[in-house]
Amino acid sequence: MNHYYPTRTVQPVRYPPHNPYEMARIGAIAGLCGAGARNIYRVRKGEIDRAEAVVNTAKLAAVSGLAAGAAAMVSTQFRTPLISALAGIATGTAVVYGLERLTAGGEQA
Repeated sequence: MNHYYPTRTVQPVRYPPHNPYEMARIGAIAGLCGAGARNIYRVRKGEIDRAEAVVNTAKLAAVSGLAAGAAAMVSTQFRTPLISALAGIATGTAVVYGLERLTAGGEQA
């Protein structure tokens, strides 16, 4: 390149986004979509009522958002892509497992 043909430099896109808040938002939206679709199906089959579907959908969206945010926080601590991905998966899984155990209360699985 020379000074006769100036070009704009484009900043590379970091994938996945390393901002934990952004990842939490994306995770919450994904969880909301998945849980919403599943609960619409369950309402139509008569397995649950609408109020229970709304509460369940909101709960799963919050869990998904927290898991994605925590996974993003941990995965940014590693430079190797494979280690970063594995750490993020392990963290997200641990968050979901912990929250499920917490909300299950005294129920034994």
